[in-house]
Formats: sequence, structure tokens, C-alpha cells
Amino acid sequence: MSYKAPQQNENWRQSGSQWKRRVNSVKPLITEAWYGASFRQAVTRFVQKALRFRGYASRSEFWWVQLMLLVVNLVLTELWQVVVGSGEEPFFSMPGAVVSTVVWLIQLVLLVAQLSLVWHRFHDIGRSGFFFFIAFVPFVGMIAAAFMLALPTNSFGRREKWTDTNRRTIIPFGK
Repeated sequence: MSYKAPQQNENWRQSGSQWKRRVNSVKPLITEAWYGASFRQAVTRFVQKALRFRGYASRSEFWWVQLMLLVVNLVLTELWQVVVGSGEEPFFSMPGAVVSTVVWLIQLVLLVAQLSLVWHRFHDIGRSGFFFFIAFVPFVGMIAAAFMLALPTNSFGRREKWTDTNRRTIIPFGK
């Protein structure tokens, strides 16, 4: 049995022997990965899909959001250092306790959302989201996970149970 390519239309192009979706030609559904997403598009999708663990994320979506999270973490850490890191026992002062609590809550929300994004990226390369736990293997786990997250999309490794069928977003951000 031979491989049957999708029907040709303006949203698909042929590259060699494979059909690929044209980058940025049409805004994909929230349930699909956005290949070639810009920084703004990737961050918008990240916020929209923050609590979903089904679905896919392209390399551009993943790495743009990682850059944004790095900057957010640096800003939060600096804020915490300025307020809490000055004086004696500053954590027990009222501003120190408030800032510490707010920073930790923001970090917790971002951690859950980032875990969801990593799950999506593993699905996009044809692996289960549970491959995230390979990062906890001492010495080589983080390197192996980073290598796997940088792999290109493997559309043939996708499974039905990973597909997100809910098209509604929790936060109507970016409409």
C-alpha cells in the first residue's frame, strides 16, 4: 500500500517526496502546533494552552517560550533580591513576605505551564510526555532531554490519545 499525500491546496506545499504545511500561511487551530511561530504567536499560544497536556508544540513555539521564561525568571529573581535580600531577616518583614509569596506563586504557575509545554513538545517529536522524567537521570538526563526537545517534528509518531480535541481556550488571550 502506498502513502497517500493530503489533497493539494493553497495551505500545503510539496517538499521532495513529502507534503508539508506552508509556514504561517494560516493560523492553525489551538489544538495543532504552529510551525514557524513568531515570538508573540508562541507566547500567546503558551498562555492559551497553559493547562492542557494533550496536543503538540513546534520547535519555534517551544524555544521562543523558553526564552520568555528565562527573562521572566531573571526579572522575578532580581525583584526578589532587591526586596528580600536587603537588611537583616528581611523575609520576616511585611514587604519581604508579600514579595516572596507572590514570586513563589508566579513561579509555581509558570512551572505547571512549562511542564505542559514540554509535554506538547515531546508529543510533537512522537514521544510520550512522560519522557520529561528522563531529565531527572543524574549527569546525562538533562542533556538527553534537551537533545530530544530539539529534534524535528515526527508526524508519523503521533498517537490519537495525544491529540487535543477541545478547541476552547481557558483564557481568551490574543483574539
